[in-house]
Amino acid sequence: MRIILIQSRYLPMISPRAFRWGSIAEAWVRDGHQVDVVCQWQPGLPRREEIDGVRVHRAGLGLRQGLNRFSAKQPGTEEAGAAGADAGTIAARGKRLALSLYRGIQPAYRRSWGRLYWPDADCTWFTPALREASALLRRHRFDGMVTSAFPFTCHLVGAAIRRRHPGLPWVADMGDPFSFATGATPNNDRLYRRLNHRAEEHVIASCDHYAVTNPEVLEEYRRHFPHLRGRLVHVPPIADLASLPPVEREIHSDGTIRLLYAGVFYEDIRPAEPMARLFDELLRARPDLAERLELHIFCTVTDFVRRAFATLDPYPGLVHLHGRQPRSVIHEWLGRADVLVNVGNTTPFQLPSKVVEYAATGKPVLNLTMQERDSSRKYFEGYPLALSLGVETISRPSLRSTRSTALADFLLDSPGKRIPQDAVLRFISPNLVENVADQVKVLLEARAGAR
Repeated sequence: MRIILIQSRYLPMISPRAFRWGSIAEAWVRDGHQVDVVCQWQPGLPRREEIDGVRVHRAGLGLRQGLNRFSAKQPGTEEAGAAGADAGTIAARGKRLALSLYRGIQPAYRRSWGRLYWPDADCTWFTPALREASALLRRHRFDGMVTSAFPFTCHLVGAAIRRRHPGLPWVADMGDPFSFATGATPNNDRLYRRLNHRAEEHVIASCDHYAVTNPEVLEEYRRHFPHLRGRLVHVPPIADLASLPPVEREIHSDGTIRLLYAGVFYEDIRPAEPMARLFDELLRARPDLAERLELHIFCTVTDFVRRAFATLDPYPGLVHLHGRQPRSVIHEWLGRADVLVNVGNTTPFQLPSKVVEYAATGKPVLNLTMQERDSSRKYFEGYPLALSLGVETISRPSLRSTRSTALADFLLDSPGKRIPQDAVLRFISPNLVENVADQVKVLLEARAGAR
């Protein structure tokens, strides 16, 4: 088969969707298929290249991505390279200047364009993506198309292509809900709620299969679009075992217990405060643990993240904010950590993709949930080394004490523990990248066969 994948964020970008579809595309190539990816261009990357056999075509640059890229620039770095000892100083000054300008632009962006764009902040990528994909479809005969969101703009590109190529099999892969999203909505929900519903209904009706990543969100989609339930399918998150490092099992000689959180915090749907409050509560009850715990956090370090974990400043050496890091660094730490920490969402419909990678290590997992229907709680029910704890505010001291005791016992019992590899493979079998890649390919072939 020859497959065209329309995915705004693709490797080497750091994004859950890039990791998911990078692994699936490479699995297809290993099976002898051809894959062309249309994604956003980023400064410093070539417009065309081949990554592990996958042909990558980069087009345009989303406005928000451009702003984010601007904030990361380091003006003067190249000139400083020839300046010898002053290079670091010049680069640092350039970085501070870029960040200052970025912070000045951001409020105006949110107040104006941020309230008007539709369907999401990547909408400006629609035209260059459609132009690039259309050119590929004129030059080659494709056997299937996959679009992946977030952002939802990718699905609108797919819908436009489907109108021009009605016989092309199409699977639309949806990471997070669009029209009934709560908390961190993709656009101005007050202004566009009805339009969001109509647009998602149109995409579901136009594609052959609309894939979502967990059973809970599948049921919610069936409730919102009962007349289209036949097109709704469950395609789970992936576990790419080939990319995971060897897992250390030894207990640290100094008695340190290293915890790792790798992900994103959002003020609305995944705040950092409950996690920080839980550890403050634990160390007030068990001050003897203060010198043994290390909490390593890999995320975009925003002001609200800093404020949240500042409450743990009385415990020096506890919190280590590493910022956003390449996947290779995260995987190295997955191998070194004693306990992996997942923080759920305030909504029940979104299963963080990292939970599958956590499970693939066989290591103890501390799963912090915001509400009873959290999809990650259900996912870890069959995982022997998981502790799911609600992190909601508890007013009764006796209940806080019970929670702290359960957490302390779990942490002290975790170092050196690991689930046997055969049991891990049974648990994550539906998530193995080869199995997920085959599932999507079968969906495309079913439509191709009907055609």
